[in-house]
Amino acid sequence: MNAGDLVQLIPYNPHSCEPVQEKVGIFLATRPSPQSGAGWIVLVDGEIETFTHTYWKCSKVETDIIHE
Repeated sequence: MNAGDLVQLIPYNPHSCEPVQEKVGIFLATRPSPQSGAGWIVLVDGEIETFTHTYWKCSKVETDIIHE
């Protein structure tokens, strides 16, 4: 993934019974340090958030552009 890509974040927490909604946002960067919670930094609904690798899966949204 590259900065500026549209991404989908899918929650993954095998220990939680609480439903968590999927999110869509703009990928900004990756936080690599495990000590500070390695994860994806994403702009979602106008807010910059970090989604940890442990509890979220992140994938680029593939879009098809149709030219007429």
